[in-house]
Amino acid sequence: MRVNGTCDSSAIDEASLLTRENVRRQFADFLDRLASGTAHANEWLNFVVTHYQDEFLEEMRRCTVRLSSGEMSPVLQSTEGRHLLTAWAVALRSAAGGDAEPGAGTDPGGRVG
Repeated sequence: MRVNGTCDSSAIDEASLLTRENVRRQFADFLDRLASGTAHANEWLNFVVTHYQDEFLEEMRRCTVRLSSGEMSPVLQSTEGRHLLTAWAVALRSAAGGDAEPGAGTDPGGRVG
């Protein structure tokens, strides 16, 4: 962003942070839907196939893949697997600096950013 002919890097950093927090919340909402069995098939492509520069979010994505592929015990379809997804969603919302309750960053279309 330009302010008086100069580039204001703090405004760019703030915009980047807001985007990162929003994506974390959207991914958290996806994890809640995945845990409850209400995630749409296209959400997997939107959220899990995508790789993230945000290291924490990327690790949550990898864990979700491991859980769904059976590389982890428990498996996705188990009660324990659903509890893990829900816990990861809470962790993502907390890391985003906002409300850890489901729906805090809801995007009903399941699209990132």
